[in-house]
Amino acid sequence: MIERTYISFFIILFLLIFDSCHFANSQVYLAKDFQNSSNFVESIPLPYNESERVREDLYALFASYRMSCTGIEITEKNELYVIMRNGARILYDDRKHKSFEEKLANPDLKDMLEQKYVPGPVKENPAENFDPGRIRVIPFFQAIYGETQKDVIRNTLNIEFVKHHVAFNSIEGASAALQKVHKNLSILIKEKPELTKYVVSIAGTLKWRVIAGTQRLSPHSFAMAIDINPNQGAYWRWWAKGDIANIRREYPQSIISIFEEQGFIWGGKWYHYDLMHFEYRPELLLKHWNGERGKNDL
Repeated sequence: MIERTYISFFIILFLLIFDSCHFANSQVYLAKDFQNSSNFVESIPLPYNESERVREDLYALFASYRMSCTGIEITEKNELYVIMRNGARILYDDRKHKSFEEKLANPDLKDMLEQKYVPGPVKENPAENFDPGRIRVIPFFQAIYGETQKDVIRNTLNIEFVKHHVAFNSIEGASAALQKVHKNLSILIKEKPELTKYVVSIAGTLKWRVIAGTQRLSPHSFAMAIDINPNQGAYWRWWAKGDIANIRREYPQSIISIFEEQGFIWGGKWYHYDLMHFEYRPELLLKHWNGERGKNDL
């Protein structure tokens, strides 16, 4: 018994020494030491050849989630991790060649930001598997909005949304953004009452669940997405009526634009379309806007 105790002690001691050596050989950079996200990201001596793409991605994350993304760690193996407020370390690039389905199931941050979301009118159906925003690193969003259902509920606010009341996450400005959508959408519907049918019912915001047909947590689990009237929003798993290209184009651009202006993406722009779905993803909009007008924090 004593011998086993000594063996266990030395194993634990070895692991502690190994772990401390690992962090000793890593470089950690903290965002709080810099005036803004742009200066912080530009200061990082990135290990990758494609450094401009990496900087664009990191800037989008740190500018969009300022409270939650607190630092960057670069290991001696040139692995880059985003350090989160809750202590989580999220790998940027696992350097694996993955299929689309593998990226959905086990993505890194690079995968999540690979496909570019473009706001504005939909002109045609997207290419196969072009779903900007559907690839999500779940631990990243857990670190932001809540690791458990109880955590998420604690972080939500009950807010007004076009004659409804919905629960939405208050972290990182998500609920504030939806309140601005509510304000602008209410004005639009007053001017164009025929658009009321798109918001006459709400299919949901907060619901801790997995996405149908998968084991992945839905963004609704984090109260960061809203589904508006499903009768006006085709969904790829069950919709079989008419030409989806026309259905996408016929969805009111005025509604889509109001959401996009506040950092929401629209599921109608996905190959695996979900026209009722709007999701708070300011990092994807920021990547587009940076390409259009340069780097400026939201």
